[in-house]
Amino acid sequence: MALTKVTDIVQSLSKRMNFLSETCVICNQERKRMVRLMEIQGETICPVCRLEEENRRLEKEMNVFRYEKEERKRKSIFYDQSLIKDETIKLARFSTFISECEEDENNLILAKKALTDYLNDIRFNLILVGKVGAGKSHISYSIAHEMNERSSDKVMYVTSSELFDYIRSTFNTQSCETEHSITNMLISMDLLVIDDLGAELGDMDINDLKATAFVNRVLFKLFDGRQGKKTIITTNLTGEAIIKAYDERVTSRMFNTYRHIEFKKTRDKRKRKLPF
Repeated sequence: MALTKVTDIVQSLSKRMNFLSETCVICNQERKRMVRLMEIQGETICPVCRLEEENRRLEKEMNVFRYEKEERKRKSIFYDQSLIKDETIKLARFSTFISECEEDENNLILAKKALTDYLNDIRFNLILVGKVGAGKSHISYSIAHEMNERSSDKVMYVTSSELFDYIRSTFNTQSCETEHSITNMLISMDLLVIDDLGAELGDMDINDLKATAFVNRVLFKLFDGRQGKKTIITTNLTGEAIIKAYDERVTSRMFNTYRHIEFKKTRDKRKRKLPF
């Protein structure tokens, strides 16, 4: 039955096709071939030219399909593989950042300038420092989100304590992930955000904070491998505390080609006036 239908289609097409005596000018000149023109349903075409045109159309469609597939895969890294402790930060956008003082306004301008430079592929470390709840994570996630949506960069956002807990979870297990594979993945990102650096050190007095050999080892691998890339760091630690807490090899790479945004006066935005 199927064969009969195919035969019928071929016969039907044959009745509507006519080979003309004229030949295709393009094939004569460019391909050095004599190709007779055809008339199909009143339209005169060159079968070779039409085939090449159709191949170009299909190739273009395939390229668009492959690009969109790769874009979905790239964007999903940020949404599916980031290690975030506070899930509410995923709602952070520049448009929802609340400016309560002049410092907030100025820092928002600096953050948007950093985003513009990142979009233009200017590479540097951006360090946001200041008190708890000032909005450092909000701004860093906003930049990361914009980069993920508006650039071709691979972006990942990791909370420091979550990152080190995740790496520790691979020790002495059958996990297919290792410290080496995790750090290499983070190094490969075009933009990496390390949020709340220092939280992995615990709750000791700021003057007594000291990173373990494990923390220093991981951070050295990350910052060394990410030289010449885009990295954002947020921290509650002062510059002096950072230098005291981490090895010189870590801090020298962290502060290589960097900008900083500092929150000195901004109050904790997460605190609300209580009715008692």
